Amino acid sequence: MSMKMLKTSVREQAKQKRLAMTKESKQKSDSMICSKVLDLLKRMNVFQVLCYVSSYAAEISTIHVIQTLLAEGTEIAVPKCIGDGNDMKFYVIHSLDDLERCRFNILEPDTEKCSEVIVSENSVCIVPGLAFDKNRQRVGFGKGYYDKFLSGYSGITIGLCCDCCMYENVPAEQHDRPVDILVTESSVYVSDDKRIKEGSFL
Repeated sequence: MSMKMLKTSVREQAKQKRLAMTKESKQKSDSMICSKVLDLLKRMNVFQVLCYVSSYAAEISTIHVIQTLLAEGTEIAVPKCIGDGNDMKFYVIHSLDDLERCRFNILEPDTEKCSEVIVSENSVCIVPGLAFDKNRQRVGFGKGYYDKFLSGYSGITIGLCCDCCMYENVPAEQHDRPVDILVTESSVYVSDDKRIKEGSFL
């Protein structure tokens, strides 16, 4: 089976697992994960967070994270797909009212209200994904937007995944970049990156 087919298979399996969760169990799972993420960010003393806006039922909801960080004065930037390729840029938002439904029915920043962010190398990017493994490799939604963005991103990445969508090994290619930190309901997996190991949040 080709790598593309393997990723598609894992993607569909994980998507179905998430969609099979009851509303109550999904809310509980997402709440536990997001509480851990907020705790990590607080201890990391981060001033700029790049965060996807959850728009699909299969995604870990990030709405509470975004609202909490905005209330605390953290700079929040969310992605917007650009053109017909798989390029995206991040724009600073000041409230959820700055978002609008765009292509793929995704919530994106209204560029008439928001300005493009200057991404700091000390920022944190919260990365979407459908399936992960303990090596922090991810299988996303297959569009390639984050793969392209992360190839040139120098900040710290955090992936969010429910325990039921964790795999022993997800299919990964040489260019696939694992996230630096992976958060589930039950565990936090961390890379050996010295920026993280030397941080005070561990």
